[in-house]
Amino acid sequence: MPDQTIKCPKCGTQIPLTEALTGQIEQSIKLKYEAEAAEKAKELDKEKIILTQKAKELEAKGQAIDEQVAEQLKAERKEIAEAERKKILAEQAEQTKALEGELEEKNQKLKEFQRQELELRKQQRKLQEEGNGRRAQNNWKALSDGGVTITSYENNSLIHR
Repeated sequence: MPDQTIKCPKCGTQIPLTEALTGQIEQSIKLKYEAEAAEKAKELDKEKIILTQKAKELEAKGQAIDEQVAEQLKAERKEIAEAERKKILAEQAEQTKALEGELEEKNQKLKEFQRQELELRKQQRKLQEEGNGRRAQNNWKALSDGGVTITSYENNSLIHR
């Protein structure tokens, strides 16, 4: 095919026909690809918006999970603290009971010792009274001349009258 040319209606330049056809085809393809690229850009923007929303949702879910974990930890710590408090109180109650038992035992021993001490003091007083009475009798017997000297023992001290 010989070089066929066409004349530009505006400037009058001779343009080879092959260039005119290729230019139109190139222009058509360029517009087609630009439209496709614009459509793809719109789709990518939509996907970007969707991904951004999903990322926000995931972040919110992550925060919710973190808060839930924190609440569970707080509840578990509270349960552990309460269990330890009860354990300590039980141990203290056990110690208190043991100490009260020991105190009661010592009080019983003290009462027994006080009772024994009282009994011993009664026996001692009785023996002292018997001893004072025997001394007085012996003193009366020793006096055969008829003279009387009275010796009185009060509170284990000698008084002459």
